[in-house]
Amino acid sequence: MTQPQSVEIPRTTFFAPLAIMKKEGVPINSIIDIGCADGTFALQCLEIFGRNMTLFNIDAQHEYEPSLKKIQEKVGGYYKISAVSVYNGQMRFGVAPHPYWVAAGGGEEHQYIECRTLDSLLGEIELPAPYFIKMDIEHGEFSALQGATITLEQTAGVLLETNIFGGNRSGTFLDIYNFLGARNFSLFDMTNFGYRQTDQATYQIYTTFLNKNYEFRNKQGITGSQKAADDLKGAMVRRRQELIAKNEQILSRF
Repeated sequence: MTQPQSVEIPRTTFFAPLAIMKKEGVPINSIIDIGCADGTFALQCLEIFGRNMTLFNIDAQHEYEPSLKKIQEKVGGYYKISAVSVYNGQMRFGVAPHPYWVAAGGGEEHQYIECRTLDSLLGEIELPAPYFIKMDIEHGEFSALQGATITLEQTAGVLLETNIFGGNRSGTFLDIYNFLGARNFSLFDMTNFGYRQTDQATYQIYTTFLNKNYEFRNKQGITGSQKAADDLKGAMVRRRQELIAKNEQILSRF
């Protein structure tokens, strides 16, 4: 079995929350990537964390099938070309010039494509739990979660592209937070903040949630050791000194 590479993972990347969970013993046996495009995220997970995880790549667009089929042939696992939402049937899907920028219901031209719940898809394959689910499906994350209630019971972590303000198109951060909170998940991390170019307001983030069955944060405490506690106290003293100096600098201009 291929061993994971020893790599330094930047704290602000998609992989950081997963790396922390793995390091702290959260069991993750399968990666489910919804809106996977060419399957790069799941493939990188194998490269970083080792090949002891099973991949399930899902995307709505047939353009990605050659990449996903090649991954399956090389490392095993599964893939499915389908939209994912709260129902089984068909979805009206927008057609854009480039597949990376297609959103359900958007674009000038449309086609109808297969739509499935995640619960129904996992009922057709043998995917070892617990799962780590990543979703990046252009405002469709909340609907997909509502079709995955059974799956979430066997899920250790969830990484989602999340809208701060979704208007009438989709669920927002608060919708997703409350939905997952009611299903035994807690907010674990936020990365990859997106800011609007027009006014620099935050419009989306990537949020990670941890199943409380695998919670480890409450077991380690804040400091972890006496040295860490002393270091923290020293940092707090220095910080206050800096703030007082800043006050004096500002007050001198009044």
